Amino acid sequence: MIDRLIMLIRHDVRLQWRYGILAAYGVVIFMTGGLIWFLRDLMPGWFISLVIFTDNAPVGFFFLGGLLMLERAENVRDTLAVTPVSAGEYLTSKLLTFLTLSLMAVTVVGIASGKQINWPLFVFAGTITAVFYLGLGAFVAARTKTVTGYITSSVVWFLPLLLPAGVAFLDPMPLWLSILPTAAQLDLILAALDSERLSYLRLFVLTLSASGAAATAYYIGVRCLRRDFGEKS
Repeated sequence: MIDRLIMLIRHDVRLQWRYGILAAYGVVIFMTGGLIWFLRDLMPGWFISLVIFTDNAPVGFFFLGGLLMLERAENVRDTLAVTPVSAGEYLTSKLLTFLTLSLMAVTVVGIASGKQINWPLFVFAGTITAVFYLGLGAFVAARTKTVTGYITSSVVWFLPLLLPAGVAFLDPMPLWLSILPTAAQLDLILAALDSERLSYLRLFVLTLSASGAAATAYYIGVRCLRRDFGEKS
Protein backbone atom coordinates (compact mmCIF):
# COMPACT_ATOMS: atom_id res chain seq x y z
CA MET A 1 0.00 0.00 0.00
CA ILE A 2 2.78 2.44 0.90
CA ASP A 3 4.53 1.80 -2.42
CA ARG A 4 1.29 2.40 -4.33
CA LEU A 5 0.66 5.61 -2.38
CA ILE A 6 4.16 6.91 -3.13
CA MET A 7 3.64 6.11 -6.80
CA LEU A 8 0.34 8.00 -6.81
CA ILE A 9 1.86 11.02 -5.04
CA ARG A 10 4.65 11.20 -7.62
CA HIS A 11 2.07 10.98 -10.38
CA ASP A 12 0.00 13.78 -8.82
CA VAL A 13 3.02 16.05 -8.42
CA ARG A 14 3.95 15.52 -12.08
CA LEU A 15 0.42 16.29 -13.21
CA GLN A 16 0.20 19.39 -11.03
CA TRP A 17 3.47 20.61 -12.49
CA ARG A 18 2.48 19.81 -16.07
CA TYR A 19 -0.88 21.57 -15.88
CA GLY A 20 0.45 24.61 -14.04
CA ILE A 21 -1.35 23.93 -10.77
CA LEU A 22 1.85 24.30 -8.75
CA ALA A 23 2.60 27.59 -10.52
CA ALA A 24 -0.92 28.83 -9.83
CA TYR A 25 -0.55 27.86 -6.17
CA GLY A 26 2.74 29.75 -6.03
CA VAL A 27 1.08 32.87 -7.41
CA VAL A 28 -1.79 32.58 -4.91
CA ILE A 29 0.61 32.15 -1.99
CA PHE A 30 2.89 34.99 -3.11
CA MET A 31 0.09 37.47 -3.79
CA THR A 32 -1.90 36.67 -0.64
CA GLY A 33 1.17 36.67 1.59
CA GLY A 34 2.44 39.92 0.09
CA LEU A 35 -0.92 41.64 0.45
CA ILE A 36 -1.24 40.57 4.08
CA TRP A 37 2.33 41.69 4.80
CA PHE A 38 1.87 45.21 3.41
CA LEU A 39 -1.59 45.73 4.89
CA ARG A 40 -1.26 43.82 8.15
CA ASP A 41 -1.40 46.97 10.28
CA LEU A 42 -4.75 47.81 8.67
CA MET A 43 -6.21 44.30 8.72
CA PRO A 44 -7.89 43.08 11.91
CA GLY A 45 -7.23 39.51 12.97
CA TRP A 46 -10.76 38.39 12.12
CA PHE A 47 -10.32 39.49 8.49
CA ILE A 48 -7.05 37.59 8.11
CA SER A 49 -8.74 34.53 9.65
CA LEU A 50 -11.54 34.86 7.11
CA VAL A 51 -9.00 34.99 4.27
CA ILE A 52 -7.41 31.80 5.56
CA PHE A 53 -10.77 30.09 6.00
CA THR A 54 -12.27 31.02 2.63
CA ASP A 55 -9.17 31.16 0.44
CA ASN A 56 -5.99 29.52 1.72
CA ALA A 57 -7.22 26.42 3.55
CA PRO A 58 -9.84 25.31 0.99
CA VAL A 59 -7.90 26.39 -2.11
CA GLY A 60 -7.26 22.73 -2.99
CA PHE A 61 -11.02 22.31 -3.34
CA PHE A 62 -10.99 24.45 -6.47
CA PHE A 63 -7.97 22.81 -8.10
CA LEU A 64 -9.00 19.25 -7.19
CA GLY A 65 -12.01 19.30 -9.46
CA GLY A 66 -9.95 20.40 -12.44
CA LEU A 67 -7.38 17.67 -11.83
CA LEU A 68 -10.04 14.98 -11.49
CA MET A 69 -11.69 16.14 -14.70
CA LEU A 70 -8.35 16.01 -16.54
CA GLU A 71 -7.66 12.50 -15.28
CA ARG A 72 -11.12 11.39 -16.34
CA ALA A 73 -10.55 12.81 -19.84
CA GLU A 74 -7.23 10.95 -20.05
CA ASN A 75 -8.85 7.72 -18.75
CA VAL A 76 -6.47 7.64 -15.79
CA ARG A 77 -9.10 6.30 -13.39
CA ASP A 78 -10.15 3.62 -15.90
CA THR A 79 -6.54 2.47 -16.01
CA LEU A 80 -6.12 2.51 -12.24
CA ALA A 81 -9.39 0.62 -11.80
CA VAL A 82 -7.79 -2.59 -13.10
CA THR A 83 -4.83 -2.25 -10.70
CA PRO A 84 -4.75 -2.89 -6.93
CA VAL A 85 -5.06 0.88 -6.31
CA SER A 86 -8.16 1.60 -4.22
CA ALA A 87 -10.36 4.68 -4.10
CA GLY A 88 -9.02 5.43 -0.63
CA GLU A 89 -5.40 5.39 -1.81
CA TYR A 90 -6.29 7.50 -4.84
CA LEU A 91 -8.02 10.20 -2.77
CA THR A 92 -5.39 10.07 -0.01
CA SER A 93 -2.71 10.86 -2.59
CA LYS A 94 -4.68 13.87 -3.81
CA LEU A 95 -5.35 14.91 -0.23
CA LEU A 96 -1.69 14.80 0.81
CA THR A 97 -0.41 16.79 -2.16
CA PHE A 98 -3.08 19.48 -2.02
CA LEU A 99 -2.99 19.57 1.78
CA THR A 100 0.74 20.28 1.69
CA LEU A 101 0.17 23.22 -0.62
CA SER A 102 -2.73 24.53 1.46
CA LEU A 103 -0.65 24.41 4.63
CA MET A 104 2.15 26.28 2.86
CA ALA A 105 -0.33 29.02 1.99
CA VAL A 106 -1.75 29.09 5.52
CA THR A 107 1.75 29.25 7.04
CA VAL A 108 2.86 32.08 4.77
CA VAL A 109 -0.22 34.12 5.64
CA GLY A 110 0.28 33.41 9.33
CA ILE A 111 3.87 34.62 9.23
CA ALA A 112 2.97 37.65 7.10
CA SER A 113 0.22 38.66 9.52
CA GLY A 114 2.75 39.40 12.27
CA LYS A 115 0.31 38.07 14.88
CA GLN A 116 1.18 36.14 18.03
CA ILE A 117 -0.03 32.80 16.73
CA ASN A 118 -0.73 29.55 18.53
CA TRP A 119 1.03 27.54 15.82
CA PRO A 120 0.00 23.99 16.82
CA LEU A 121 -3.66 25.03 16.90
CA PHE A 122 -3.22 27.14 13.75
CA VAL A 123 -1.77 24.27 11.72
CA PHE A 124 -4.36 21.84 13.07
CA ALA A 125 -7.24 24.16 12.17
CA GLY A 126 -5.84 24.71 8.68
CA THR A 127 -5.38 20.97 8.18
CA ILE A 128 -8.88 20.03 9.32
CA THR A 129 -10.45 22.73 7.16
CA ALA A 130 -8.45 21.69 4.09
CA VAL A 131 -9.33 18.00 4.52
CA PHE A 132 -13.01 18.86 4.88
CA TYR A 133 -13.13 20.78 1.62
CA LEU A 134 -10.99 18.28 -0.29
CA GLY A 135 -13.38 15.51 0.70
CA LEU A 136 -16.27 17.68 -0.40
CA GLY A 137 -14.44 18.37 -3.67
CA ALA A 138 -14.14 14.65 -4.39
CA PHE A 139 -17.86 14.24 -3.67
CA VAL A 140 -18.79 17.00 -6.12
CA ALA A 141 -16.29 15.91 -8.80
CA ALA A 142 -17.60 12.34 -8.76
CA ARG A 143 -21.02 13.70 -9.75
CA THR A 144 -19.96 16.04 -12.55
CA LYS A 145 -18.40 15.47 -15.96
CA THR A 146 -17.05 18.91 -16.86
CA VAL A 147 -15.09 21.68 -15.16
CA THR A 148 -18.04 24.02 -15.69
CA GLY A 149 -20.34 21.51 -14.03
CA TYR A 150 -17.92 21.18 -11.14
CA ILE A 151 -17.77 24.94 -10.59
CA THR A 152 -21.56 25.26 -10.74
CA SER A 153 -22.12 22.36 -8.38
CA SER A 154 -19.42 23.69 -6.06
CA VAL A 155 -21.31 26.92 -5.56
CA VAL A 156 -24.46 24.95 -4.73
CA TRP A 157 -22.63 22.95 -2.06
CA PHE A 158 -20.02 25.48 -0.95
CA LEU A 159 -22.20 28.45 -0.01
CA PRO A 160 -24.71 26.64 2.26
CA LEU A 161 -21.78 25.16 4.17
CA LEU A 162 -19.74 28.36 4.24
CA LEU A 163 -22.34 30.92 5.26
CA PRO A 164 -23.22 29.40 8.69
CA ALA A 165 -19.56 29.84 9.66
CA GLY A 166 -20.36 33.51 10.21
CA VAL A 167 -21.69 32.68 13.68
CA ALA A 168 -18.05 32.20 14.72
CA PHE A 169 -17.76 36.00 14.79
CA LEU A 170 -20.13 36.16 17.77
CA ASP A 171 -18.13 37.12 20.83
CA PRO A 172 -18.12 34.54 22.21
CA MET A 173 -19.77 32.04 19.88
CA PRO A 174 -22.26 29.92 21.88
CA LEU A 175 -20.70 26.51 22.28
CA TRP A 176 -23.77 24.67 21.01
CA LEU A 177 -23.25 26.31 17.60
CA SER A 178 -20.15 24.16 17.27
CA ILE A 179 -22.47 21.56 15.75
CA LEU A 180 -21.95 23.61 12.58
CA PRO A 181 -18.62 22.20 11.34
CA THR A 182 -17.56 25.26 9.39
CA ALA A 183 -18.30 27.46 12.41
CA ALA A 184 -16.08 25.21 14.53
CA GLN A 185 -13.31 25.40 11.92
CA LEU A 186 -13.42 29.19 11.71
CA ASP A 187 -13.61 29.55 15.49
CA LEU A 188 -10.43 27.46 15.82
CA ILE A 189 -8.65 29.61 13.24
CA LEU A 190 -9.76 32.82 14.98
CA ALA A 191 -8.55 31.52 18.35
CA ALA A 192 -5.20 30.36 16.92
CA LEU A 193 -4.49 33.61 15.07
CA ASP A 194 -5.17 35.71 18.17
CA SER A 195 -3.39 33.18 20.41
CA GLU A 196 -6.60 32.98 22.44
CA ARG A 197 -6.56 30.54 25.33
CA LEU A 198 -9.50 28.16 24.96
CA SER A 199 -11.01 26.20 27.82
CA TYR A 200 -10.46 22.45 27.62
CA LEU A 201 -14.18 21.89 27.08
CA ARG A 202 -14.41 24.42 24.25
CA LEU A 203 -11.27 23.08 22.59
CA PHE A 204 -12.58 19.52 22.83
CA VAL A 205 -16.00 20.37 21.37
CA LEU A 206 -14.58 22.47 18.52
CA THR A 207 -11.99 19.81 17.71
CA LEU A 208 -14.58 17.03 17.78
CA SER A 209 -16.93 18.90 15.44
CA ALA A 210 -14.23 19.99 12.97
CA SER A 211 -12.45 16.61 12.96
CA GLY A 212 -15.69 14.67 12.63
CA ALA A 213 -16.75 16.77 9.65
CA ALA A 214 -13.35 16.31 7.97
CA ALA A 215 -13.42 12.53 8.49
CA THR A 216 -17.00 12.33 7.21
CA ALA A 217 -16.21 14.39 4.10
CA TYR A 218 -13.19 12.18 3.35
CA TYR A 219 -15.25 9.03 3.79
CA ILE A 220 -18.01 10.32 1.51
CA GLY A 221 -15.43 11.28 -1.11
CA VAL A 222 -13.94 7.77 -1.03
CA ARG A 223 -17.39 6.17 -1.28
CA CYS A 224 -18.21 8.23 -4.35
CA LEU A 225 -14.93 7.36 -6.07
CA ARG A 226 -15.49 3.64 -5.46
CA ARG A 227 -17.91 3.74 -8.39
CA ASP A 228 -14.84 3.95 -10.61
CA PHE A 229 -12.45 1.77 -8.57
CA GLY A 230 -14.79 -0.82 -7.12
CA GLU A 231 -14.39 -2.48 -3.73
CA LYS A 232 -10.77 -3.47 -3.07
CA SER A 233 -9.08 -4.77 0.02
